[in-house]
Amino acid sequence: MSAGHRCSPRFLPQFRPERAKNIKGRVLILHGAEDEVAPLTEVNKLISDLRAAKVGWELQLFSGAQHAFTNPSNASEERADREYKFAIERFFKEIFGRSS
Repeated sequence: MSAGHRCSPRFLPQFRPERAKNIKGRVLILHGAEDEVAPLTEVNKLISDLRAAKVGWELQLFSGAQHAFTNPSNASEERADREYKFAIERFFKEIFGRSS
């Protein structure tokens, strides 16, 4: 998993904690708080695994948003769809710097 990687619904259940040590960069997690495909309990487990592996991570949680909020079906998902783009842009600028 790398910055900007979209997590498939099957990723979290298949993620093995020992693989976290192979991550070389920071991780940005953009997640809908109402996601039933990847519930917060799974996200918390992922964060624990990243912390144990000393991987830098950032979580932005969107209230009222479900899985696939980039295809919005309510006002909360419309907000999440707008805001995640700013989060990605900021994250990439921090990692790669500004382009001229």
